[in-house]
Amino acid sequence: MEGVEKRMDEVEQRWMDVVEDFDTAFPPVIDFSRSNHSSPLERSLLVTNHGISPSIIEDALSSAAAFFALPAEEKSVYASKDLRKSVRYDYEADGPSDELITTRRMLLKHYAHPLQHWINLWPSKPTHYKEKMGKYADEAWKLALNLIGIVMESLGVEPRSVQGRFEDGTQVMAINDYPAASKTPARPDDPFLRLPAHTDFGCITLLLQTRPGLQVLDPIDGKWKWAPTPPGSLHVHLGDHLQVLTNGSYRGLNHRVVHSGEKERLSVASIHSLAMHHRIEVLDALVDEQNPRAYRGTSFAEFLDFISGDGTSSSSSSNNGVISTYIDSLKIPEN
Repeated sequence: MEGVEKRMDEVEQRWMDVVEDFDTAFPPVIDFSRSNHSSPLERSLLVTNHGISPSIIEDALSSAAAFFALPAEEKSVYASKDLRKSVRYDYEADGPSDELITTRRMLLKHYAHPLQHWINLWPSKPTHYKEKMGKYADEAWKLALNLIGIVMESLGVEPRSVQGRFEDGTQVMAINDYPAASKTPARPDDPFLRLPAHTDFGCITLLLQTRPGLQVLDPIDGKWKWAPTPPGSLHVHLGDHLQVLTNGSYRGLNHRVVHSGEKERLSVASIHSLAMHHRIEVLDALVDEQNPRAYRGTSFAEFLDFISGDGTSSSSSSNNGVISTYIDSLKIPEN
């Protein structure tokens, strides 16, 4: 235990900012060291004691930092605007002056499950990237399956009946580097907004972040609240596909990134859903006369079609200037 605590101290010192003003921080914590998980995800989005070792977490973050520190010409080997590429690097610069937001980040996205199928396509530099990020991706996959089971149990659904469908599912690793903020905010009321509000497409997203920057929309009071970054913890984002699967019993987490620090911020998101063309449908067990089917079926491939309309990588799309969200496009109109 002493060795683990020492590693945690090192992670905190090297990667995590100490944020003091989190008295009203949202969300509460899921502690996986407890045996009772009667309804742990109803209002909770932060997991601790999840079983992923501090060294694996630190290695994932350090390998991400090392990739983004590579010369531009080495990163550009993977550059692409094609959202369907299995490995894709991109850089989002500040928007035009008439836009109200500043979105600026470097990102690397690649598939990760099954690991042996995708890992040879990952960046070959830095040399340790595949090994370190691969170990984290494997652990994140196991944890995501555990969380899917907990969600199903809370709804009275046999966990294995759903978890089995994820065994050949997709895992997208989205690694982000948010540079130190510029000195001029995009607008006074929302300075340094780096990634606009959105929900994730999948069922479960596990997020690592090196310093504060994540804000989540509290569904109770409708306010944006800072998400804390306890050392070694993971944020859980419930996504659009889980909202469909559970017929709205669980809803996608609306979140954004606001980064105004003097140092860069790194994040590693592991996004989980079914296989590319497998249909996500509302579970029959969650449909009755009082709870009619609220969403039509969809898939990861359909999500890519949806967002490819304007070349963005968020869960919203623009059609003649009108913004619509992916989840809204799946709703079945009420009679």
